[in-house]
Amino acid sequence: MGRSRKDSSPQKRKIKDANRPKRSTSAYFYFLHDCREKAKETGAPTAKIGDFTKECSVKWNALTEVDKKPFLARAQTDKERYQKEMEAYTGKIKDVNKPKKPASSYFCFLAEFRIDMKGKNVDHKQMLSLAGEKWRGLNDGDKQKYIELAAIEHKKYEIAMEEYRRTGGKMAKGVNGVAIAPPVVVDEEEEDEEEDDEEEGEED
Repeated sequence: MGRSRKDSSPQKRKIKDANRPKRSTSAYFYFLHDCREKAKETGAPTAKIGDFTKECSVKWNALTEVDKKPFLARAQTDKERYQKEMEAYTGKIKDVNKPKKPASSYFCFLAEFRIDMKGKNVDHKQMLSLAGEKWRGLNDGDKQKYIELAAIEHKKYEIAMEEYRRTGGKMAKGVNGVAIAPPVVVDEEEEDEEEDDEEEGEED
């Protein structure tokens, strides 16, 4: 007899803190905002939101790195704003030398899924939904690969943390001063948002 699923009862959503700083905006969302503004200026119909977003996604993927540079710069500035505001909000100053927590088996899967979905014109939310659906459909054998990857990442994290503590909080180094390969992590601007998705997509 199988165990009951986590979603057998109504899911409790986190209560949002009105004082929590607004998350940083990604380069793509800055581009999307510009597309909306240009559409308003020209009077061009934006049709359905989903169709409009898909059109913008196609344009974004067609941009060169040079064309994306202004949006990337704006995203970096907003990321720094978010980090400063979060430091003030939490009362903590972020330790940039402290190794980041390693990826779970689900996030190892998600990193691979992102690569497979690249260029398929799927927006962020939809991609996460598709990833969660595919993850839930994997059997234990299929998940074993990601469980093993997560174990490797956890080991790397333990080594990095041991070095971090040994050096009193300095950058973790490996043999002969070579930096230890960092664990697989999700981009910081998406990390908070995807923590909830992991709870929905991953089964214990």
